[in-house]
Amino acid sequence: MAESSPEPVDHREGVAEFAALNRRRLFGSPPLNVEELERWAQLRDSLEARFGVEEGPQEGSDRRIQFRIPTHLEVRFESGAALQSAYLSNISTGGLFIATDAPLEPGTPIALSLSAGDDRLQLQGTVAWIGRARENEGPEGMGVRFEQLTPDQRRMIRAILDRELD
Repeated sequence: MAESSPEPVDHREGVAEFAALNRRRLFGSPPLNVEELERWAQLRDSLEARFGVEEGPQEGSDRRIQFRIPTHLEVRFESGAALQSAYLSNISTGGLFIATDAPLEPGTPIALSLSAGDDRLQLQGTVAWIGRARENEGPEGMGVRFEQLTPDQRRMIRAILDRELD
């Protein structure tokens, strides 16, 4: 199949279709057929073109499978005894990017608190990498990977993503 530029996709419909296909691709229930896998790749490329792809360290097949939604939500985070407040540059179902001039070292466990409507969403994560949100652009900070999300936390993150897409 020849490489082509991604077909434009309505972002709301594209996100919903991509999410459904991606869950099946990851969990194989039922597995994607060839046409669905091609559609998944087309949606991924289109949505990455629309929302951008963060350039954290990625090797080989470790390409990010979630795309990040730009945002400016406030986040409180704690590692050890230090409690800090900053703003997110983006968020996905797998993690987020915190804009900060004082990023923590990769591998550092971190407790996060985000505003989720009337509630605060408490999450655990690990600093995955430090640098800029996009290659040579955007704020400096740290990419954080979520750890051990509960179904309620996943639902609240999806609600945040939906709200940020509006």
